[in-house]
Amino acid sequence: MMNKKQRILIILAIIIIVGTIGAILGYYNADSLKSPVFKRDLDKDFDGDYNRTPPKEFRDEVEKARENFDEYISIKTAVTLINIVIALILIAGYVKIYREVKSDFTVGLIVVMFALLLYAITSNPFIQYLFSYRGFGLGPFILLPDIFTTIALSVLLYLSLK
Repeated sequence: MMNKKQRILIILAIIIIVGTIGAILGYYNADSLKSPVFKRDLDKDFDGDYNRTPPKEFRDEVEKARENFDEYISIKTAVTLINIVIALILIAGYVKIYREVKSDFTVGLIVVMFALLLYAITSNPFIQYLFSYRGFGLGPFILLPDIFTTIALSVLLYLSLK
């Protein structure tokens, strides 16, 4: 049987490994997750009804988004995979507690964690890619909600392991 410190170290190792894998996957697949606007030559005409070039401000915004997109997607993929692992660990822990205590509060925690798990899954860039969504122009706001979720999940994990 593992003691508490060994269990915590194993959980931290799993989280670090999953985060690293997520960052690597995000880095190598960021190009396929880009918006079709990224692939378009913005100096040529659109193939639309009006057949005109986009305004300079739009071209500048696209260029600015191109510069940071790969880094944001890599970090976002890593953070959402970490969130998924932490949420699964917490759900397993709360289910174990519920089997022992049969508390309504524990059921509430399980429901909240399940909702956070679904948020983490659906905010993962690969899941969005599967449903033909391509991120564009969100800058750091594509990442910030996941960082806050990671903080919340980490606090819950810390309290659960305590």
